[in-house]
Amino acid sequence: MKAEPIVRVIELLAAEPVDGLGPTLAGARLNMPKTTIYRILAELKDLGWCDQNPSGNYVLSTRFATLSERIRKGLVARGDMIVRRLGALDSVAQPPPAGDDLAHPPSDV
Repeated sequence: MKAEPIVRVIELLAAEPVDGLGPTLAGARLNMPKTTIYRILAELKDLGWCDQNPSGNYVLSTRFATLSERIRKGLVARGDMIVRRLGALDSVAQPPPAGDDLAHPPSDV
């Protein structure tokens, strides 16, 4: 199965975090066959990526929150690394302080 239908189902469930959706309504909203939606939801549930609430609707599981936190930490770490690199580049790009002109050393040297 291609990833695109799975991602569409996940995005749809993310838009309904409390009540969730059943396969019929999800299929209608995504213009996809109910059987395809059901297969995707069953697979996501088997893998622990969604749960079924008491009304029978499917909702995303807390695994997405855990994944989101890992991604956030990774993005922060990458951002910190980029800022450090930019800081290093900035210090290299700064002109030398006055009186420290290596291109024109003092004549008494």
